[in-house]
Amino acid sequence: MADLAFKSRVFNTLEKYSKTCFVDVVNGVDQTTRGASTHPYKTLSYALSQVDNSGWNIIILSGTIGAISDTTVISRQNINISAIGQSSGTRYIRGVISVTSTASTVSFDGLAFDFVTISGNCNVFMKDCTFATGGALTKTGNGYLEVSRSMLDSANVTTISGSGVSLFDNTRLRTLSVNNAAAVCSLINSSQAYEANILT
Repeated sequence: MADLAFKSRVFNTLEKYSKTCFVDVVNGVDQTTRGASTHPYKTLSYALSQVDNSGWNIIILSGTIGAISDTTVISRQNINISAIGQSSGTRYIRGVISVTSTASTVSFDGLAFDFVTISGNCNVFMKDCTFATGGALTKTGNGYLEVSRSMLDSANVTTISGSGVSLFDNTRLRTLSVNNAAAVCSLINSSQAYEANILT
């Protein structure tokens, strides 16, 4: 438990990255000279192509990002994507978010998703996030996953098939499926709304 408590503090440091760029679907333009709050990028995929691995905040200012058919790959290291100052789930990222980063930290704050897949062996933190009806969170990588103050009860299933630790803190789940006997999955102050399929 001490290890989990220590890792949960990583999220607080992640929000303090010194480098920040902005995305605004309505008013943004995807050009290399953009990225400031007054001249934001238009798409998340373009913003991700403009940052390096040194630690970046990408702040979603307005609009729905992408379409249901889109797949946005996050291969960069040390990225925090958030809707700072917004209520939970008010910035919607459509389609599939695929986290393939390794040996790094990726976090999401205050966002709504269709699908998130985590195949990289990285630390992934989700805070104040929601999932659309029929969506899903899938972790096949062997890294650390922490989901706090989030609503996954509209998602079809949350699947953990990778090893490593997965912590759900103050989070609502619809269906939790743990398919790896080497995985460690903890629910703290969380409610699982319907059913669980846990491999032991």
